[in-house]
Amino acid sequence: MLADQAFESKQLVLAASNYKNALLLKPNEIHPKNRLVSIDSLQVVQQNDEKYRHFLVAADAGMRSNEWEKARENYGKASEIKPEEEYPQRKIREIDEILQKLAQNNKGDAPVLPVTPVEQSAPSTGQGSGPGRTITDETSALYNGIIAMADQAFDEKSYNVSRAWYYKALAVKPGEPYPTGRIAEINRIIASLQLSQLEREFQGYIDKGDEAFRTDQLAVARGWYNRSLNIKSNDSYALSQIADIQMKVEERLQGNTENVFRKYIEEGDNAFRSKNYNIARVWYHRARELKPSDPLTGEKLENVRKALSGE
Repeated sequence: MLADQAFESKQLVLAASNYKNALLLKPNEIHPKNRLVSIDSLQVVQQNDEKYRHFLVAADAGMRSNEWEKARENYGKASEIKPEEEYPQRKIREIDEILQKLAQNNKGDAPVLPVTPVEQSAPSTGQGSGPGRTITDETSALYNGIIAMADQAFDEKSYNVSRAWYYKALAVKPGEPYPTGRIAEINRIIASLQLSQLEREFQGYIDKGDEAFRTDQLAVARGWYNRSLNIKSNDSYALSQIADIQMKVEERLQGNTENVFRKYIEEGDNAFRSKNYNIARVWYHRARELKPSDPLTGEKLENVRKALSGE
């Protein structure tokens, strides 16, 4: 039945139209009536999900730019739509603490220091004695660049790509609430999608591949990604993950740091020429992890910094 096919593939408007046409032919049929009720409910859920994501994106952007009142307002709107969600409520409490700290600083004689989300959540480095000491600017810059890529993929509804970037952000700054909350949100979105049987199998393979990849079980991860490609042979995410695994395996088997280093620099240069500066920065940082004392990566990262700042 065309209506059922449209319903299963989440084409709700088309499905509703077909069910209504079916009722014109057989007004007493129960199945189309039940499906129309389900479609109404699903459309409400989808609309609420879209509004919720819209307010969260705006709130998170305000949080990163220190626009506390704007961020708090948008988190509040998101919480009104989904009052059971802990993430926006937690961020509201965090903002209230920040505003309280700023108010106390304004009352005192001490100069007011800017309070940023990085300072709020950064773990202690064991250096210095001042409260709220941030980790290195370089680490924060890398983290923010990765978050920007994750947010962009999230906005484009490329949820597997987005989730992978958020996990990379957590590798840079473990325990950060923002990427943790985003990962949970992506998992809920994927679970709520009306997927076909094949799409569910595909997503299951991707999830298992991602889990194995994060725990460094590269052979296992590649096996799951290859199984996902049996369903969607041209999926760009699975293909890119397999390519990344191959690069890691070659590095370990050959022990050829110089070749891998040059490969990372080449990937960074390609991204830089394409003006994908955040991606370029990730590749250059990988290169520096292999050869921390090499001056080339420092020059490359400085070029990225200038490009991002418009110098």
